[in-house]
Amino acid sequence: MPSAIAIAIAIAIAIAIEAKPLEFEDVNSGFFHLYLVKTETDDTGRVISEKVIRGSLEGIGDLGTIAGADLASSPDRRGSDTPEERHRTLLDLGPRNANEVWKVMV
Repeated sequence: MPSAIAIAIAIAIAIAIEAKPLEFEDVNSGFFHLYLVKTETDDTGRVISEKVIRGSLEGIGDLGTIAGADLASSPDRRGSDTPEERHRTLLDLGPRNANEVWKVMV
């Protein structure tokens, strides 16, 4: 009978707040749009997944929320911006599990 080899991969999960300039009709307003990003990395630091929670304008005067979408396909995708250029700040969750905190928010 063949033996099974288990490989454990450590996954780190962090939640951060990021910001990008808020533009209106291609004009920089001087304000920033803030959004939350959950980043999962493997034991080598490679990003496995990034999800976003953001507010959105659903119509005239109506606000909505996009929660749990892939960052890369959201309006907040970074393009050529680095996380540092987006003012990435990790949230201090204390002893709480980042994945459990994210589940509550989504």
